[in-house]
Amino acid sequence: ALGQQLAIAMENIQAFYSLMHQKELLESIVEGISDPLLLVDNQASIVLANQAATDLMHDEAREAPGRELFPILGLQAEDKALAPQLIGKSLAHKEPWSEEVHLSNNRSFQISIYPVFGSHSNGLAVCYLREVTAERDMMRQLQQAEKLSAVGKLASGLAHEINNPMGTILCYVNLLEKSLTGDQEQEDLAVIERHARRAQHIVQDLLNFARPKISRLTKTDLNDLITSNVQILKAQAEKKSVQIKVDLDQALPRVMTDISACEQILTNLVLNAMEALDGGGEIVISTRLKGTQGRVELRVEDNGPGIPHQDLSRIFDPFYTTKDVGRGTGLGLAVVYGLVQEIGGKIRVDNTPGARFTVTFKQQGTS
Repeated sequence: ALGQQLAIAMENIQAFYSLMHQKELLESIVEGISDPLLLVDNQASIVLANQAATDLMHDEAREAPGRELFPILGLQAEDKALAPQLIGKSLAHKEPWSEEVHLSNNRSFQISIYPVFGSHSNGLAVCYLREVTAERDMMRQLQQAEKLSAVGKLASGLAHEINNPMGTILCYVNLLEKSLTGDQEQEDLAVIERHARRAQHIVQDLLNFARPKISRLTKTDLNDLITSNVQILKAQAEKKSVQIKVDLDQALPRVMTDISACEQILTNLVLNAMEALDGGGEIVISTRLKGTQGRVELRVEDNGPGIPHQDLSRIFDPFYTTKDVGRGTGLGLAVVYGLVQEIGGKIRVDNTPGARFTVTFKQQGTS
């Protein structure tokens, strides 16, 4: 009898050892996954979380009991009921569910929920999170580059075809101005000339957009560049009752950029902000050193109405404009986007609630 008891005890010890070994192996696998992985119940409360998931949480949320999945990820309060509903649906139908969510800090995650089957796991589900922020940014840049390339080829040929007739029209307008002396005739000719000049301006924008650009990257003091150009911009702003303020980081390192391209980027962004401030307002031009890697940023923001959310993803598309008919060609921001790409920088736009454009430059000596 004693021998049988010892044998049973040994079997239990071996089973316990095997169970602990499997548990440690499972924990090492879960912790070794670089993406966030969580075990949640049907109310979206977190039961277990690996280190990658814990790193997503705010400090006060890591130790809080009954931690909920979606608020920790940063979704708004009105979305709080969404998590239990979708997890419950996944458990009820015994099938996975997947959706992409976008957080307030501009990060995006693909969330996949897999129900856990078994007699002791009712109401539990594995939640796998994969960050897709970099993939979305890269795809957006590729799509934008393809658009710019296709439209650039079209614009180049179209501009040359339009430019010659416009030159002829303006030439005959000048001849008629000398031969026709009536007031009504002069007014009519002025209308023709004004619209022909506008057509020429659009053609020039097309050529600037389409022609190949050669960037000469040099070590540049961004603050000095802004200071030297802002006086000209202020003169134009005063005519539209717009005030320009400058807030420059004096500890800013030099950046690698093309001076001419950088001046055109700054001018286009400020002019775009002026047009948005119809009736007056304020524009702030600022520079900052951001992040642990020391990114140099140029910001141009206004206190206007901002950009409608549905237009944010298309704001850099050629010929796309939110302005009234006759007030814009839709090429200004497309040109800015192309110039920023040429100098190896990045540009993004958001609402604050006015529009804010942020250009990130390369520092001197970075690759």
